[in-house]
Amino acid sequence: MKQKLFPFINLGLAVVMLFFALPKMGMSADPLANAFWIVWVGFSAIVIAANGNIILMSEEKRDRLKQIKRQRSLRFEKKLAAMMKNKVDSEANKKKVKGTAS
Repeated sequence: MKQKLFPFINLGLAVVMLFFALPKMGMSADPLANAFWIVWVGFSAIVIAANGNIILMSEEKRDRLKQIKRQRSLRFEKKLAAMMKNKVDSEANKKKVKGTAS
C-alpha cells in the first residue's frame, strides 16, 4: 500500500512546487536567478514525468524492470569479484617474485 501511495504524493508535491515557482519565474533582472528558475522548472518537470510514468506503468512491466535490475546487479557483482580475484592473484605473484629474487 505504501509503495503505491508514494508516487502520488511525490507527483502532488512536484506540481505544487511548480505551481509556486512559475509565477515568480523571470521576475528578476539577474540572469543567474533566471537560470536558477529554469533549472528548477526543469527538475520539477523531470520529477513529474518520472512519477507519472511510475503511476501509469503496468504491473508486468514493473516486474520485468525489477528482473532486469537484479540481473544487472548480479553481473556487476560477478565482474567486481573477478577484478578483485585478479588483483589478489597479481599481488600474490608479485610477492612470489620478490620472495624468489631475494
